[in-house]
Amino acid sequence: WQPYLSHNELLGLLKTADVALDPFYFGGDGTTREAIEMGVPVVTYPHDALGSRWTAAMYDLMGIDTARGWPTVPVLAQADKEKYAEVAVAVAKDTDGHATVLRGLLKERKHLL
Repeated sequence: WQPYLSHNELLGLLKTADVALDPFYFGGDGTTREAIEMGVPVVTYPHDALGSRWTAAMYDLMGIDTARGWPTVPVLAQADKEKYAEVAVAVAKDTDGHATVLRGLLKERKHLL
């Protein structure tokens, strides 16, 4: 476990992440917003529970289509848990450079939240 961090320390730590995972059944809300502010992609698994759809809604507000993706942006909203894990690993590895493009989009559009 990480000891208590000030908000600035938390953001500094978050900035070092390659990808953030939206937790099943709860959703990120504040944590997702902070990750986006730091330019960290968040992979999400939206489903029936309201809290699970916050991250997808934030991407929607920023004009980032999480369901279909773009040629240069990975699909971040996944319909099943296995695909969720696969995409999280792919974004973290960024072998095709798509996550780098996404990080730029997040930094560019974070003011829309």
